[in-house]
This record gives sequence, C-alpha cells and structure tokens, in this order.
Amino acid sequence: MEEKTRYTAIVKATPAIPPTWQLISSVGEAAYLARRYGFASAYEAALVIGRGYELGFGLFTGLDFIHNVQGRPTLSPQGHLALLHNSGLFNEPGCLEVEDIQKDGQPWACRVKMRRADSSFEYEIMHTLEDAKRAGVFKPDSGWQKYPANMLRWRAIGFCADVVAPDIGGGMKRSSELSVEVDEDGNIIEGEWITTAPITAEELKYTLGALLEKFTPDQILDANGGKLPATDEEVGAVAKKLENA
Repeated sequence: MEEKTRYTAIVKATPAIPPTWQLISSVGEAAYLARRYGFASAYEAALVIGRGYELGFGLFTGLDFIHNVQGRPTLSPQGHLALLHNSGLFNEPGCLEVEDIQKDGQPWACRVKMRRADSSFEYEIMHTLEDAKRAGVFKPDSGWQKYPANMLRWRAIGFCADVVAPDIGGGMKRSSELSVEVDEDGNIIEGEWITTAPITAEELKYTLGALLEKFTPDQILDANGGKLPATDEEVGAVAKKLENA
C-alpha cells in the first residue's frame, strides 16, 4: 500500500495575553475613529487586527490584508499570497507555478500548481471564465470583465492554497469567495462591503480599549459573566457597572 505523504501545519497561535489584547484594542479603536477602514465599531476593528496578528501580520499591516465582510474577518487574495510567500514553503523552484491560459487570443483560464517544500504534498487546479460565470461573479463592468486574467489568477491561487496550505491561511474565507468585488490587484473595492455607522457619544466614551486602560481584564470578565464584551451595548453596560462599583 502506498504511504500517504503527511505534513505538519505551521500555524502556531499567538496567545492574546492581556498586554497584547490591550494593544490590539487600542489600535482597533484608532482604526475605527480614523474612519479609513469602514469599521462599525472599535471592537469589530480589534477582531480583524487580532485575527491578522495570529496569522503573522503586523498590527497595522493586517488592516490592509484582512477585512470585515458580512460580519466576519476575511482574508484578501493578496493577503493569502503574502502568507504563502512568507511561510518559506513555496519559494523553491517548482513549488508555486502560475500559468495564464488564453483562447482565441483572450484570457480564458489560469492554472496553478503548488507543492509544499516540507512534505512534497501537491495539488493543481485550473479556473476558467466558465467557472466564474457559473458562480455568478462575472458581471458587466466589473473587474472580471475589465481584468479577466488577473481575476482568474487570484481565484485559482486561492482555491489551490485551500487544498495545499489551509494551515497558512488559518482556515479563513477569502473576500472573493463571499462574492465581494475585488480589483485587478486583488484588493477589495470598498463600496462593495463597507457599512459605516456614525460615531455616537456612547461609543466614544465606552470602548473596550478604554475599559482595558482603566480596569483589569479580570474585572471586565467578572462584570460580563466571564466573557469579553462583544457589542457596544455590552461594553457600555460593563463600563457603567464597574464605574458604579
């Protein structure tokens, strides 16, 4: 019987110890108040930054590679490829092959082959315009019509990486999988996913970052039934409870 090749996942979760979480929360609050990334709350921004931190992105770099789409952090196509390169497992010759395929002189498909350097486990996939049309992502005046070769490339790379290196992407969905419009470089088109709520006085006063500056993580957990506040309402309720204690 042929022995199956095994590989060891390389993702090592970075524990979000209180000082680290406090820093993430502070950066999240700044990202929210800057109104540049379209977060609906500081806590939402902190979740995105924390997810990127666990995958290996810097606290600020992750803001450009991970986005909150439909209520969940998602990995941009560029971010996924960046993680593959940074892992060091696909830098040897033959470990990552990308071939653009044309039909009648026009972009038609992209073939991607990946092989892990740590195990020789490999997989190959070809994504075509027909695949994109069946999925309903090929739309008039979209990136698929304007830059079909690039769009095919990002899809093929992502689908192949899902099989060969799910550990490197941390099992995250990519924005392109959620039918979010991306441009020719794999960047999310902001108008397709940002829903920004106005900053309220309550949100400015009660943020998780502000709580962590004033109270210990244990105090916050105790005031919220043993878990971190997950919404602005919970943050406000915890703040009032602790301030009146």
